[in-house]
Amino acid sequence: MSLPQHTSRETKLIGVGLSDFLALFTPCTPSKESIPLPALPLTEEISYEADPAARRSHILEELKSTERHFLARMQHLIQDYQIPLKTRAKSADPLLNMYQVNTLFPRSLEVILKAHEAFYNALEVASELEVPKILLEHVPPLLVGVWLMEVCEV
Repeated sequence: MSLPQHTSRETKLIGVGLSDFLALFTPCTPSKESIPLPALPLTEEISYEADPAARRSHILEELKSTERHFLARMQHLIQDYQIPLKTRAKSADPLLNMYQVNTLFPRSLEVILKAHEAFYNALEVASELEVPKILLEHVPPLLVGVWLMEVCEV
């Protein structure tokens, strides 16, 4: 059995030692011309245990932020993947057939998106005192109970 013949490029790579290879991934020291990155702003540490109102406000902002990011990702999924794939499935050169597209993106995806849009829009205009009512309208009761117990420390 003969050994496989290597091309000149492969021979060059074989001659490189592990330390040479790993050196490719080590950060280099900044040069005098490099621009320093701006420092991250210091965040003020807030004790949420000592201030329940600040804790509720923080949780509400986190909930809004999470919903906003979820909606953006869902809209991206629909606009950049579902719609083009459905359009292409109807063409003469489909990437996937319509059954496969509908399997990947069921109709419930649009229903879920509409439900989250309604929830987010209600959260955006609500005051802190209206949030429990909005949760009861938009979120299954079991999850609302768990969330209220955590926020209100009941």
